[in-house]
Amino acid sequence: MDLPFKFVIRTREAQSRMSIVTVVTSCDEVAQLVGWGEILARSFEQPLVVVPFENDKIATEAGDTSTATRPGTTTVRETAIAACNALVDGVRHEVVPPQENQTRTQAVLAVTRARKASHLIVGKQPIPRKQRHPLHLPRALFEQAPCTVVLIRVQSGDVTKPKKVLVAVASGPHSASALRVGAHAVDPATGSELTALRVQPLAGEESTAVGEHLVDRVIMSADLKDNVRVRKKVILSDQVWPAISGEAQQGYDLVLVGASHVGVLRRALFGTVPDRLLSTDNKPGATVAIVRRQWPLLARLRARIEVWLDLAIPQLTRTERVDVFEKLQTGSRWNFDFFLLISLSTAIASLGLLQDSAAVVIGAMLVAPLMTPLLGAGLSLVQGNLPLIRRTSFSIGLGFFTAVAIGSIAGLSVGVPSLTPQLLARGAPNLLDLVIAFLSGIAAAHCSSRQGLSAALPGVAIAAALVPPIATVGICLAAGETSTARGAALLFGTNVVAIVLGAAVSFYGGGIRPPKAENGRRWVRQVMLGLLLILAVLTVPLGSFLVANLAGSPPLERTDQRALAAAIDSWPGCRLERARFYDDDSGQGVLLEINAPAPLTKQEMNFIVRLVHREVSPNLGVRIQTQLVHEATPRGAKP
Repeated sequence: MDLPFKFVIRTREAQSRMSIVTVVTSCDEVAQLVGWGEILARSFEQPLVVVPFENDKIATEAGDTSTATRPGTTTVRETAIAACNALVDGVRHEVVPPQENQTRTQAVLAVTRARKASHLIVGKQPIPRKQRHPLHLPRALFEQAPCTVVLIRVQSGDVTKPKKVLVAVASGPHSASALRVGAHAVDPATGSELTALRVQPLAGEESTAVGEHLVDRVIMSADLKDNVRVRKKVILSDQVWPAISGEAQQGYDLVLVGASHVGVLRRALFGTVPDRLLSTDNKPGATVAIVRRQWPLLARLRARIEVWLDLAIPQLTRTERVDVFEKLQTGSRWNFDFFLLISLSTAIASLGLLQDSAAVVIGAMLVAPLMTPLLGAGLSLVQGNLPLIRRTSFSIGLGFFTAVAIGSIAGLSVGVPSLTPQLLARGAPNLLDLVIAFLSGIAAAHCSSRQGLSAALPGVAIAAALVPPIATVGICLAAGETSTARGAALLFGTNVVAIVLGAAVSFYGGGIRPPKAENGRRWVRQVMLGLLLILAVLTVPLGSFLVANLAGSPPLERTDQRALAAAIDSWPGCRLERARFYDDDSGQGVLLEINAPAPLTKQEMNFIVRLVHREVSPNLGVRIQTQLVHEATPRGAKP
């Protein structure tokens, strides 16, 4: 029974330690911004902290339009102190001058962290478009402040408790924050009215019901107080601005704009909605504010990581980013050149695998063109480039099926009496192959985006083999060795996923950043989540293979293999080449690779099986692969 009470007390204490921070940069905006800060501070029961700027002692960014205070005039700080002293009793207040040797943005962010700000109020005065700059203080605070930001368009007039508040809502979290601010701005005891407006496109008879349902979702996510009642209103229109403008002229004192993603917020903040609301003829003089929600923990962590990457890793210039995009976009296109290279590399790899020639297989790796679309896929995830990832996925998929078909044709044409060690090596991947592919993706992306490092790309292609596993799939399917074919397909899938993720990490670290708009990141998050899930699923069989190799191979190689080799090597012309454990769908056992001048008889194979059961374990299966070896004696030489 005591737990809920203690929880409420802790929540109130935590809330009381927070504050409302207001930034003022001129005497003209002190009255309005301090007035709105007083309203929110009283409603949230938090102290009000005012940060004044007034001279050039603070290092300013380009785009700040404030000038030094002239001698004999009232300073912004003095005006702010006078405004705070005029506040009603019960509202704690404090005027905190910014620290020197900091930019204005840095000074404000330092105060928000020190005072644990829950809301940051900042004014925006109209400035000519040619004077706008990305580092203009309101915009910088709007983008960088970790708390909820309320950006108010400064206008003349006294600030009183608003009687009618309009909140234009969409479906995103910013709208919920705007509605929450609007709920704290009204006073239900005096009959104040809060309206949530949704502009819903006309798309059938149920459009109004759909709009009301979306408004209900925003109201629920806003977590409003019980005594606040929200009037819902849905306007059916395909034009958002005229609908909001027309409703804003119906006697509202405060108009709050929330949006579903940052792109719309920027356009609303620095272009359309506030400007048009304030410039509308015969408007009732409503205050317009834009609300951006508090940064989530992951967003703040991501920003810190990006700052660290910018300082620790040399960032790609714009020219380098354009060059790598054009190169990967062109190389990822499925055309005759891509088809020819994938066909030739698969044919070479198939013959090398059948001949057990490592040199030929390496040569096929250098010819294979699959690395380029994989790097393009990683770049598309970082850029949020949907057309590019569609192109790369098409090229990778079509290249895979082409290589499997050519490998199958090679297996049927040449014949596969027994699987060579090169084929067997591709059929038993482990967790180390995943790590190799991930590191290869990072190295390949780094080399492809930096001038002078292209000479290292062939080595990366050899490290992360792509075509040999696909050729192994085709050859083993033709030979009926489905277990080895599944292992080779697993190796190829592991390489694809790990290389794409490694390339994305490399490009991200080099300065290529994803889009900030939610609609540009949604499919990126879905694809990234899918790749990570696939990677997590792949670690299970890969890890089991690695554990089996580490746990099973040493006893056989160190002790039992000596007894097996002594018995088999005693036969004329026979030699035990390799002995290892296997673990697949058919069970667990020992695989023996034997060089012999002729196929083993049934009696010899039964003897080997009994020998394995006696020397190793009677519960293991036994597989015997015989490679025929004929030794010729030169004419005239003694045998």
